[in-house]
Amino acid sequence: MNNETTSLKDKLIQKEEQIDKLLDKIDRLEQNLMTLEESVDKQEENFNNPILTLNNIKIDEQEKEIRRLKSNLDHIRKQNLELKPKLKDTSIDDPDIDTEHHVIRIEEHKKTLEEMVDEIQTSLNKKSVSMKNLEATINKIKNEIARKDRIIKVLKDENSFMETFLKQKDSEIKDLKESVLNLELLYSKTAKTGHSK
Repeated sequence: MNNETTSLKDKLIQKEEQIDKLLDKIDRLEQNLMTLEESVDKQEENFNNPILTLNNIKIDEQEKEIRRLKSNLDHIRKQNLELKPKLKDTSIDDPDIDTEHHVIRIEEHKKTLEEMVDEIQTSLNKKSVSMKNLEATINKIKNEIARKDRIIKVLKDENSFMETFLKQKDSEIKDLKESVLNLELLYSKTAKTGHSK
């Protein structure tokens, strides 16, 4: 009985240590996520910025890792809940086993975990709103660029038409000048011939 109790106690302590490590890792990831979100907010007006694109990728990776850790924590919490009654049952004949202490620690971890989950969810919600605002800004800029591109195309078409029109008029003027010059030469020859007679 004592061996079984000790084994369960060791497992419970091991799970608590895993929870501590996972909570620390989630805290670090959340801090990284907040830093990346601040970087996105500062650069959101330049949607072609490669740093911004990289940060968005990193944010997605951080979110995936946080979801994975939350899943692991839920699994560990379930295991702890299963171990707690077993430890209580096996420690009835062993008054030296401080089950109350372990129960308190589990409840403390549970409360801390729930607070962490709420904070992470709030952070993810803020990030979601930030990304929606960023997408709206990007779409607005893209629409403005498309509108200006259409205006530039129209102006280029008009410019091309005017260049063709001017070339045509230049050619007509050149032909008229040649015609006038030929008429002047013809008139000059005719005048000389008439004068000589």
